[in-house]
Amino acid sequence: MSKSVAQDMIGWLLGMHASVAEIAAELDSVALNGVIWHDHDIVHPFHWLLNDDTGTYLIEPTQYHLTLQALPLGVLTNSPRYAKQRQKLTSYLGIDPKASDAEVMMAIRSSKAPLPSQRTPTSRFINAAVSLWQSSPFDDSDQEAFRLSSKILKQVEMNQLPGHDVYTHYREIVDAHAQTSYFYDLTTRQKLVHRLPDLMARFDQPSLFKS
Repeated sequence: MSKSVAQDMIGWLLGMHASVAEIAAELDSVALNGVIWHDHDIVHPFHWLLNDDTGTYLIEPTQYHLTLQALPLGVLTNSPRYAKQRQKLTSYLGIDPKASDAEVMMAIRSSKAPLPSQRTPTSRFINAAVSLWQSSPFDDSDQEAFRLSSKILKQVEMNQLPGHDVYTHYREIVDAHAQTSYFYDLTTRQKLVHRLPDLMARFDQPSLFKS
């Protein structure tokens, strides 16, 4: 079994696998070490959202062995753990915490409750889930998916406020079919578009980055 720190997971997930199924097949061979993250004196609970043509999934270290679970709601924000975020969503909706994902989606579509306005991950989780599942049905076009994604991301942005270290630094939308990333830096107002095939042609040799 190989051991790694949480910050290395993204490179391992994206750089070594072509599908969620490939990740699931190798997940038992990986364990994470709990380490301090930069200048903080705590070990943060990390989690990762994965998506391919088969659906959306979650990896969240809650025990020694990493597990992969389906995530039909398709929404994830920062801490706390997903189970806690989902419980607060059902509380906001006024339904049983044990409600199925289908029941949660149905409750969201019929909800008239005002959206929470706090600058917290849980409030942003609720905003994103409601915005996603209350959206009108749309055709499966890249343009419409991009429009909806932009709308949802803008709704959960956090402005930079005096005395606050936590705010939204960027928005990014990845078109998996076109293998293209649309990155918008909210500080510099710079827009960057990168196509994976172009990057692979440009960086055809591995690079070692040192901190």
